Amino acid sequence: MALIGPLPTCIVDLRSTVESEYPVIRPEPRPAKLSREANAEYHQQREGVLKPALQSSPKRGSVIARAREGKDMPDVPDPDFVGTLCEIWSVINYAAYHLAYVRVYLQTAALQTHVDEARGQEQAIRDQMQADVVICRAHLAAFFWQIDHVFEALRIAIARGQKEHGEMEYFWKWEQELKKIEETPLRQEISTYRNRAHEIPAIIGCWWEGGKFVRHFLPTIEGHEPKESADMNAQLQRYFEFVANVWLSFAPGDFKDKFPRNFKFPVTVPHSFIGELPPELKSVPQLEVSVEAYNRQDKSFRNE
Repeated sequence: MALIGPLPTCIVDLRSTVESEYPVIRPEPRPAKLSREANAEYHQQREGVLKPALQSSPKRGSVIARAREGKDMPDVPDPDFVGTLCEIWSVINYAAYHLAYVRVYLQTAALQTHVDEARGQEQAIRDQMQADVVICRAHLAAFFWQIDHVFEALRIAIARGQKEHGEMEYFWKWEQELKKIEETPLRQEISTYRNRAHEIPAIIGCWWEGGKFVRHFLPTIEGHEPKESADMNAQLQRYFEFVANVWLSFAPGDFKDKFPRNFKFPVTVPHSFIGELPPELKSVPQLEVSVEAYNRQDKSFRNE
């Protein structure tokens, strides 16, 4: 490990203005820790109860589908309704964490230098810039993955609510509301960027005027409004708030105020960072970790 620079904190703020009436739902007591055998029996019983609440042909990755495919984990209990709410909140946190990294790593020479100029740099500089690009792209792909997953988690939460509180019209109404939300342009854009970023992560556009960098943007999706004129950071924030507010509008009243609307995370400083750093952070060290992938069965392998 080498000491390579300071460690700043990036703040991601979320403000929700959603206000409406919500039912009051109390958490059900969770079962005590079970033995492996008892837990397996518990899951078999749950599967029999959950089948009517799920589709006859369960989606890949669902509780029943995992059991049929032999991919379930008996030692990891399935969450109840309250647990699914907490899981969605965790996903919002993961998205905010990845968004914080994207914001910082977009402020780098690696993401604001024309490729022809970058090629003229020394190899050591190019290696550092490449690392900054990889980190930014990885976090951007993960950001879209997490906010896309919120909708899957919402479907699970609604199914849990219908099962545990079937007498409440609230959950059946939200099932229909979610279907409408799934058809909105923002939701479809999130899905498209999520899929594309995992096929090829190079979805960060750079706008140049007179040879000078102006802004980052997301590529335009066919059939949707052009994105070249929209600042990428602003667009990502728009997606983040859209998803978070969909979830917050779904959360019942007695849970809605229990979850914070802003998040703070420590973020490493990129090699080629060109943004502004507070003076007190300029001499703070951080860790650089080396991860190796060799064929250790190869006789010619040498650990240098």
